[in-house]
Amino acid sequence: MSASDVVRWIIGICDELSIPCMVVGSFASSSYGVPRTTMDLDVVIDPSGAQLERLLVACDPERFYVDADVARDALRRRSMFNVIDLQTGWKVDLIVRKANAHAVAELARRTTGTVAGVAAPMATAEDVIIAKLE
Repeated sequence: MSASDVVRWIIGICDELSIPCMVVGSFASSSYGVPRTTMDLDVVIDPSGAQLERLLVACDPERFYVDADVARDALRRRSMFNVIDLQTGWKVDLIVRKANAHAVAELARRTTGTVAGVAAPMATAEDVIIAKLE
């Protein structure tokens, strides 16, 4: 699985399940500036409990490692969990949207950009900078 495949896979699942999402972190900052190599993709998600359960089912355990209990706890605590592609080592950090006004506005401001050659929802350049400063 290439970086493009990882982006297509996670964005596709989120779209299919109607989970609001956006790419953040180094992939987002690389699309606005100088690219850097990384083997993990950071994605903010805002799922309901039912959507999270469907996302967990969509992660084939023969292909992906995800700890369902950690994911459910991340939803409760508004924190993060990982999905790891067992074949390639790619890691997707799924960050549950925080419950504050800035995080709500940040997700609402997301834009469509190009991430690893794929059109994907992503944080604005300004929000990427703010996140890096935090």
